[in-house]
Amino acid sequence: MSRVSVDTGTCPFCHKRTSLEVTPDQARAVYAWQQDPNGLLIQAALKGLTPGQREQLLNGSHETCFDKAFADDTP
Repeated sequence: MSRVSVDTGTCPFCHKRTSLEVTPDQARAVYAWQQDPNGLLIQAALKGLTPGQREQLLNGSHETCFDKAFADDTP
């Protein structure tokens, strides 16, 4: 299956530009969600993505950077 790259901004932790490789259907869902920020919550609009991928779409953070930044917050 083909994949497309979706730009997700700059990671607030490592300051590198980020993107996600997703299917064309997922890319269409991402763009539809981005066009209607008052619509569905991201977890409802983009059920096919992992929580880490959805977080990256929200703020650009890589999953590994996010995990490292909040490693001390785990019980």
